[in-house]
Amino acid sequence: MCATEPSGGDTAPSRRTGCQTVGVRMRRQPLFYGWWIVAISFIVNAVAWSTRASFAVIYAAMLHDLGWSRSEAVLGYALSWLLLVGFGPLSGWLFDRLGPRVVVAAGGAALALGLALTSRVHAPWQYYLTYGPLVAFGIGATLSPSSALLSRWFVHRRGTALGIMAAGSSLGTVVSLPVVAALVTAAGWRAALVWHSLVVLLVLVPLPALFYRSDPQALGLVPDGTSGIPPSAVRITSERAWRVRDAVHTPAFWAAFLMLLLGVVAFQVLTTHQVAYAADQGIDPAQAALIFGLAGIYQLVGNLLGGTLSDWWGRQRIFLTGSLVGLVAVVALASVRGPQDLWKLHLFALALGIGFGARIALLSAIPADAFGGPRFGLILGLLGAGSGLGGFIGPLLGGLIFDLSGSYLVAFVAAGGAVMLSGVAAWFARPPARIAAEQPTPA
Repeated sequence: MCATEPSGGDTAPSRRTGCQTVGVRMRRQPLFYGWWIVAISFIVNAVAWSTRASFAVIYAAMLHDLGWSRSEAVLGYALSWLLLVGFGPLSGWLFDRLGPRVVVAAGGAALALGLALTSRVHAPWQYYLTYGPLVAFGIGATLSPSSALLSRWFVHRRGTALGIMAAGSSLGTVVSLPVVAALVTAAGWRAALVWHSLVVLLVLVPLPALFYRSDPQALGLVPDGTSGIPPSAVRITSERAWRVRDAVHTPAFWAAFLMLLLGVVAFQVLTTHQVAYAADQGIDPAQAALIFGLAGIYQLVGNLLGGTLSDWWGRQRIFLTGSLVGLVAVVALASVRGPQDLWKLHLFALALGIGFGARIALLSAIPADAFGGPRFGLILGLLGAGSGLGGFIGPLLGGLIFDLSGSYLVAFVAAGGAVMLSGVAAWFARPPARIAAEQPTPA
């Protein structure tokens, strides 16, 4: 807000431009540091998630090169999700005690090492030991702590901030799928992993170590950069009320847990096997990867819309709407029967991006509204165990169903059911009424 002081007996006009007026001289206030945290989190999310998004291309190349079954080749990736059951809470506990600068940088180093060592594997057990634990810790120590950090810096604009961060995963998808596919074609999947690990190391270690700050109070600031409360339709519980043991005894906690578990099951069934499924239908894998890369552009739009609109219309309404659009994506992909159905792949990419994209930021915003506070890092890490289970079940379920039946149809039906059930679970993951709420003015 601009302040106006008299000059020469006259009062200079005041404008609401984020500046201060002294006489006729204007001095702009500095940008709220929380938005710099958002920018770094966007980059962290883009680079870390690119390792997830590009796995479908690496997976298809490993199948061709190593002669493993689909369930064997997907198991290491699935383990990197399953181990989040342990590494997610560990990362949250470390975040609450050591802060984001140490934890996120350590996660980036582990993620880079996991990719580099996986490039040297020749047997499944080697793959499981390198990719599984190292990538699990790397993902757990970069993504969830960054989300928890933004939940400290933003309260009433939380959906917007987390939506921008989530858009980083969309950029990571857009860039990594075609780039990694080109590297695999030109130099092989092993070289692609080495180059990817170098990018991860050079970005995810120095940036958070240099620019992350634990909370706005450390810089003498307040959340959102203002003590005012902008209009919102979101009820938010007291940011200081929750202890971990209290949170885990509420129905809202377990509803959020199911929301994460089922949502990740659906997403991973689709994205892990999308390139292999398209190849089974006679579609060139590189062409399919290019189309699926477009989903990242659409997902970026979904991230921004979902996060921003949720601040005004409520998290649960937007999440359920995104679930319905995600169901369209499942139906579109399952109905592809050959190269003549390329338009259905485009429809799948559009619905996947918009629908799931609108939900992604809310996977952290919904728990933060209910359980925000000094122990939210550990609470979000415990909820992240649901994501870990979902990430393990989804890829492995798709691979096992294909190995047993020669088709992905049953897996796609399961994905459709999971995406809708996750929307129902989100509806019940509201801030518990028994805790005194900070009730903003309805929009």
